[in-house]
Amino acid sequence: MVEQLKPGVKLYQQTMDVMPVDNKEAGIPLPDKLIGNYVKSVQLEKGAFHIAFGNKAVSLLEGKVLSVRAVSVQGSPESPVAWVCGYSRVPNGMVADAPDRTTVPAKFLPVECREIPTGSSG
Repeated sequence: MVEQLKPGVKLYQQTMDVMPVDNKEAGIPLPDKLIGNYVKSVQLEKGAFHIAFGNKAVSLLEGKVLSVRAVSVQGSPESPVAWVCGYSRVPNGMVADAPDRTTVPAKFLPVECREIPTGSSG
């Protein structure tokens, strides 16, 4: 679902040299209007999509969140924006403006989202 929303966030960052603060600033629907079969809402926070599971999601995921965060080279809006999800670390030389709010257990995430930072459990 967020794949369709990523280009707008990238454009905002390249134009303004900061990530959009929320859904409204990014020009996307409000969180409770971004829903799907397994998604209850999608909240944008400083360039991070926080996907809340619900609706027809299995009970183990009900109310859990997966974060998909934009990461960029600070002070270089012309550099490409990349994305990290879940517990994946931010690449060296890049920053994420928003915290990871993922609460989905790592074993239920795609492999690229399972990288758990030292000292965390999942």
